[in-house]
Amino acid sequence: MANRTAFGRTVVAGMWARAEWGALVQLQPSPVRVPFPVSFDSNELLMEFIDDGEGNAAPRLAQVRPDPEALDTLWRQFREIVLALAATGHTHGDLSPYNLLVAPGVDGSPHGQLVVIDLPQLVDVVVNPDGFDYLRRDIVNVATWFAARRAQADAESLFAEAVAVLY
Repeated sequence: MANRTAFGRTVVAGMWARAEWGALVQLQPSPVRVPFPVSFDSNELLMEFIDDGEGNAAPRLAQVRPDPEALDTLWRQFREIVLALAATGHTHGDLSPYNLLVAPGVDGSPHGQLVVIDLPQLVDVVVNPDGFDYLRRDIVNVATWFAARRAQADAESLFAEAVAVLY
């Protein structure tokens, strides 16, 4: 692995795929929407395709330009995701507007629904010595995107809420 041989890359790919599979399976019963894991074999993972309602890949949050009402709705969804992950004792570990998809709302919402992707580094906030730093970074990364679009996105308040959920 350290020498980046073909075998080493295959081992690493398998480790990442296995970790992502575990995270997707673990989060299925939670309120956090993630792609449905379909199958896992060695270093290959097959999961649900999240589309835009027309057969194209759903856009990443970083790609959308929501109006103020949609922006507020998406921020509330993000808050719910952070708190639901915290309720399981976890944070994403590398959350940003690039690994949140905006899919058509399953509840008929015209503003879409956030779907969390890229989960192989799911972090146990309490066990990992840097867990709270990862939690804060995840929140700040996404809150900064929302704040730049003039949403009422208070990263520190959300962090405090998430910590309270953990305890």
